[in-house]
Amino acid sequence: MSGAAFNPDRTDLYINNLLAVKNGQAAPGNSHTLGSSFKKERINIDIDLHSGKKRFEVFTCDLSHDYVKINASYKT
Repeated sequence: MSGAAFNPDRTDLYINNLLAVKNGQAAPGNSHTLGSSFKKERINIDIDLHSGKKRFEVFTCDLSHDYVKINASYKT
């Protein structure tokens, strides 16, 4: 836990520039479009905590079913 203070009731979340959460609650009307958005090769997730002006960017890797299946078969 980072210990950073923020109010989850002010949090907004965008998936591929579509509003998914507004003020900590599911945004109405985008569920079908959001669902199809996850079929894209690249998914951008933006979270606005409304707690300052700093910005942080993270890049992640492929977590597709095949990727997980292949890597789960390794034994240490």
